[in-house]
Amino acid sequence: MDEPLARDSDQSAVSVAPGFLDPLDPNDRIPPLSLCIDRAGVHFDASRPSDLEALLATDPLDDTALLDRARRGIEAIASNHLGQSARRDAGIDPPAPGYVLVIDQAPDDPALMGADAALFREMLVAAAVENPANPVLVIRDPRAADKRMVADADGVDRVEMLETRASFWRLFEGAVGVYTHSSLVGFDAIFASHRPRVFGQPFYAGWGLTDDRNPVARRERTLSRAQLFAGAMILYPKYFDLDADRECGFEDALDLSIRRRAKSRRGVRAALKVITGGLRGAGKP
Repeated sequence: MDEPLARDSDQSAVSVAPGFLDPLDPNDRIPPLSLCIDRAGVHFDASRPSDLEALLATDPLDDTALLDRARRGIEAIASNHLGQSARRDAGIDPPAPGYVLVIDQAPDDPALMGADAALFREMLVAAAVENPANPVLVIRDPRAADKRMVADADGVDRVEMLETRASFWRLFEGAVGVYTHSSLVGFDAIFASHRPRVFGQPFYAGWGLTDDRNPVARRERTLSRAQLFAGAMILYPKYFDLDADRECGFEDALDLSIRRRAKSRRGVRAALKVITGGLRGAGKP
């Protein structure tokens, strides 16, 4: 979720929103590992430039060491199933390859910027029409079953509403296309070598890495994947080491995120062991 955590009341507002390393779960009491602090705008609101947009548009982003850090970061996030997959299960197999992904969003996601169900219907129809030989999978978040922009697929062939906790990185492997409005899943898809079809105006659109159906005219620069990652993931957010209660760099936060995910997996396995053990025990005389 991209909603700002705080904003000043005057015209020189400073927006503070969760960063992009891990998805923010409103049910969690754990603060995000990173924050996007923006004095010019809000990174998901393209009606005016944000600090992030200015950075991506004007920073050289040509330092060799920085770009090497970005490439290592991309590999680490993908191989550890982080980003928008940090709370998903990398052990769940994706469907047979050859499908198109349409990413649903919750109606209260502020990144929608007023987009309605009709636009999502247009996106769904486009995915089906432009890929006539492929099944279309609408990916819904199982945690938000009653909050959907794609209500149904009536009249659209080859569409399956899929509620799965599978890692998006695994879903990307078998996908022939990714369609999104403004979900951060589209941001991750770029680093899985996709060129997502984007119907909104998220911060990651307009840099030559997406197929933009509603382009932002002032974004004219072409970036590499490493440059986009360097700007949006390394230079822009503020990262925090929650264990040491201090600000830290991207790599330290990444390590913390990897440890957090590993701990979560161990917790799930332990819970399943207790549950299955209890079930076996219940069957004994």
